[in-house]
Amino acid sequence: MRRHMLRVFAIAGLMGLAALQGCATKIKASAAENPPPAEAFQSFGRIEVQPVRVADGIKASPGAVAKIQENLDKGLSSAKLDWNAKPDNGRKLTVTPVVEQMEFTHGATRVMLGPLAGSSGMSAALPPFLRLALTTRTGLSGPPLAAEDLLPGERTRLAGLRHDDASERFVQGRRLLRQLTAVPPDIDAHGRSTLPSGHVNLSHSGDWLFGGACALPVGVDLEVLRPRRGDLLALARQVHGDAQCAEIERLRVLGRDADALAVFYGWWTLKEAWLKCRGRGLDFAQMRGLEFQPADDADASRADCACARVQGLGLMLAVVVDPGLTGRGLRPHDLPAEMASEHMRWQLLESRPSA
Repeated sequence: MRRHMLRVFAIAGLMGLAALQGCATKIKASAAENPPPAEAFQSFGRIEVQPVRVADGIKASPGAVAKIQENLDKGLSSAKLDWNAKPDNGRKLTVTPVVEQMEFTHGATRVMLGPLAGSSGMSAALPPFLRLALTTRTGLSGPPLAAEDLLPGERTRLAGLRHDDASERFVQGRRLLRQLTAVPPDIDAHGRSTLPSGHVNLSHSGDWLFGGACALPVGVDLEVLRPRRGDLLALARQVHGDAQCAEIERLRVLGRDADALAVFYGWWTLKEAWLKCRGRGLDFAQMRGLEFQPADDADASRADCACARVQGLGLMLAVVVDPGLTGRGLRPHDLPAEMASEHMRWQLLESRPSA
């Protein structure tokens, strides 16, 4: 059984070493990046491996990619047969191998296949791991979305909106999600956006819309950096921990009110995105216990959050994923370098909720 599980683990997470000039291909598991083989094998009744994808910035000829695919298929054929011979429990793990690095040494090519991004029932119609979009309500491209084009859950939600502005914002948000996924997302009984597979989330503030689509559960939040009425520190004490409030107070004492506001919203957006990622509403008590560790000081594979202050637009953005059993967090190349014609400087963090 142990030998069988190790063979199956090559599917749950891969690092491929492919020699493209006649040498044999070896496939081995990457334990730091993927679920234990027994857990993966027990959780999903079926597995599907998508075609090899080459990460942005990696140069690989069609012939090289075809050879990588051929070697990968050979290495995984028996393991896939074993996996799919199990009784079907209705849950399918679809994974996408990504070539993240290629090194030429001693006449052979060493190809590293990144961890296989995937989740239960993940659809090929979704982006490989994460896609984000930021736009204004008037900046959306493509044809408008008519009421008859909405899915049943969307029509129910729209019918419950009493104000024209809220209705327009809702419809534009649904347009944005369609552009992200190429699949119309419906709305469940709890008001959450759903797909037959994969995960989406949406946020809006002022005239801005921010959407995310991911192979894993995802939450996004957007806030316009505008001064708040009343005492900022008093509000911070309701939703932020003592150390976070102390940092806001320190900046205000120094006369750096704009930075204090950005710090307040930075933690706010991270916390709201974290709650949305888990399907929860605003919970001030839980928000006060949420802390975030910069990825530079933590295990990089555990970074599940990212935030960015878009100074040119006066916005704060946050995105959070829930790695679950996959161990697949956020990486720098997952995040767009530019959005809404603005250069993005993302900070990766690890969330640390209180017990």
